[in-house]
Formats: sequence, C-alpha cells, structure tokens
Amino acid sequence: METKAEELKGYTVLKHLSHHLRPIYPDREMPELPLNLSDCTEHFRGIVNSMHTTAEEVLKSLRGIEERVESYLSGRWESGKLKLIPGTELLDEVFKNFNLRFVKLRDGPGLASKLDVSDFDKELSSILRRLDS
Repeated sequence: METKAEELKGYTVLKHLSHHLRPIYPDREMPELPLNLSDCTEHFRGIVNSMHTTAEEVLKSLRGIEERVESYLSGRWESGKLKLIPGTELLDEVFKNFNLRFVKLRDGPGLASKLDVSDFDKELSSILRRLDS
C-alpha cells in the first residue's frame, strides 16, 4: 500500500488543488501526473488558458450559433417538439403535475418493462426481440 500510495501522490496533489479551483478539473487521462505542487499549478494554468481560448472562440461565434439553433428549431417545433425535447425532461415535467418526479435511472427500467414491443417500429422491435431471447 505504501508503494501504491507514493504512485498516487501526483494525483492527490491535483485533487487537492482542484478542490480550490472549481469548476476547473484536471485531465483524468494525463499520461504522467505531476508529482509536485508547482507542476500541478502549471497543469491548471494550461487548462485555464485553453478554457479562455475556447470561451473567446465561442463568444465570437455565439450569434451565428444562436441563428442556426433558432432556424433549426423554428422549422421543426410545431410538428416535432416531442422528438426535440429530451424525454427525461418531458417526463419529469408531466410527473410534476401529479406531485411526482421522474428520475431516469430510478424510474426508467420500471417504465420500460411495461411497454409493449408491438408499439415500437419494426427495426426497434427486432432489436428488442433479439435482446429478449
């Protein structure tokens, strides 16, 4: 355990530093973790600089993104809103009418078990039948 603890020193330094720098988090896929506070600080400086660059790019393109989203939704909303809205959010809003809440991880399997396979399209029904057998 002592050997493994030493191997996790860099990770521990990053975790303790990240606790004070939220919402900035270290890259979990780093090939080598820094082993000292100075290296960890430099790692976070790189993350912040990258976030700053990304934020600037987003700000520059925000108006164009807004226009594309508006165009996409306005042409589809009336006929397709039930497909556009995330199902979890829609179910939760409906459940609220009955003073209930819908939580996908908790409630999804129970609801799915009550569905009739014949109500699904042919491709999905075929997949479900293969999974059931």
